[in-house]
Amino acid sequence: MEGTQIRSRSNMFPNKGQWVKETVDIRAFAGRSVTLAFTGTENASKQTSFVLDDLAIG
Repeated sequence: MEGTQIRSRSNMFPNKGQWVKETVDIRAFAGRSVTLAFTGTENASKQTSFVLDDLAIG
């Protein structure tokens, strides 16, 4: 499962500028050592802020 992308999000959704709560099921990785990576990409015509708040794994 190396390099597995489990979620993708765009800033082109209807309620842009608002916080969005996301829940992602990662039970498939239970018992393994994993690295979570969050990547933001923008260009001059679609500038954006990339913010994470209250991230929890349990």
